[in-house]
Amino acid sequence: MTDWKASCGTGPFMLADYVPKSSVTYERNPNYWQTDPLRPGNELPYLDGVKQLFIEDAATRMAAMRTAKLSLLFQHSRDDKVSILQTNPELKVQPVLYPIGHAIHMRTDMTPTDNVRVRKALAMALDRETIRDQLYGGEAEIYCWPTPTYAEHSGMFVPLAELPKSTREQFEYNPEKAKQLLAEAGYPDGFKTTIDIDSAHADLVSLFVSYWDKIGVDVEIKTHEAGAFVSLWQSRKHGPIVYGKLSVDVPVSFTALRTEATENQAMINDPRVDEAYTAVQDAWPDTDEQARLYREIVPYILENVWIIQDPRPYKYNMWQPWFMDYHGEYSAGYGNKFNFCRFIWVDQAVKEKITGQR
Repeated sequence: MTDWKASCGTGPFMLADYVPKSSVTYERNPNYWQTDPLRPGNELPYLDGVKQLFIEDAATRMAAMRTAKLSLLFQHSRDDKVSILQTNPELKVQPVLYPIGHAIHMRTDMTPTDNVRVRKALAMALDRETIRDQLYGGEAEIYCWPTPTYAEHSGMFVPLAELPKSTREQFEYNPEKAKQLLAEAGYPDGFKTTIDIDSAHADLVSLFVSYWDKIGVDVEIKTHEAGAFVSLWQSRKHGPIVYGKLSVDVPVSFTALRTEATENQAMINDPRVDEAYTAVQDAWPDTDEQARLYREIVPYILENVWIIQDPRPYKYNMWQPWFMDYHGEYSAGYGNKFNFCRFIWVDQAVKEKITGQR
């Protein structure tokens, strides 16, 4: 990687140019081995090359998409989707529930979040349905952890309806029951605590804090610059509550739950969880058995309310109508981001009709 021009591989495209913080340009590999499985005999890739641009400003990205200077755009918000379809109704759009997001982690080694009643009270104090509907226009998932709502993970997914009533309660807005739980935990008048956050999430977390205030919990927001925030939670120096990273793409890795896991910001140290993780790993390659074992531990994980998953909004992938055989993919399998590019082709007639240029 110190001399990328000398690198080699077996992929569909070869690295042709790299401009730091600006662009990466790939050209077609003329000796690529794969043919199109849907069109036997057709050599892949179809495209002569791919150019990936790094455009930090969202408004600039949207402007480039509107003027057809970009063919494909990833991970934009619902507001961006609504806006661009008003000016460019011909664009194709696909909602995607992205695997990397954030959630409310509550440390089990600090008061007052070491008490499960406190954690459940904080969960029940959030009106997640209202947050979903008013903040995201209804386009978000309230329940998508520890197993995401992906078809690939359906064998491991435990529907809310199949969970015990006492577990389902934490997803329901019930401030009176939350106050009762606080009293049972020894905090009839509430308490004061802190939440550490990345500055990018200040507005959203302020909304959570306003809900907690209604049950007598006074939460001070401690805001950090992005890099400092990552360093804070990775070094385990954050306070009782942190709005930190939560990955959901590989449930069997128990990413935020294992004692030794990097993302274990709740400082969970639970033998039952660690044993379940080991059992799931040992069951490989019997994926059916892995799914069975995983489903067994899901109710226990949720009962402990170590993590509060706030509504996770859908993001939107957008592409031009001349981008053929593309359906909104972001990753063609774990760790295979952008591998779908080998199957895409450009319908020059459609492009010329819309833009007046080939």
